[in-house]
Amino acid sequence: MGGLKFLDKAPNLSNVYGSSRFGLHQLQGARKGQFALKLLDGKRLVFIPKSVPVPLKDDGGIEEKKITEVTILEIVNYHRGK
Repeated sequence: MGGLKFLDKAPNLSNVYGSSRFGLHQLQGARKGQFALKLLDGKRLVFIPKSVPVPLKDDGGIEEKKITEVTILEIVNYHRGK
């Protein structure tokens, strides 16, 4: 199953974190608040949680179990540009 299908089928973001295959990670710097999934050829599927405000844990981290919808921003190799 590809990254986009996997993301679509997951009931929440914590299920996606459970799979190391797609390397889900939070982005930093100018892309803080965004997430990325690894695709092919260095490309990444970049998205943000649809929940506003983003649900947070008591320690300030993101509560992945409460993120059930995302907005896809782009598919990009942000290490080399689009």
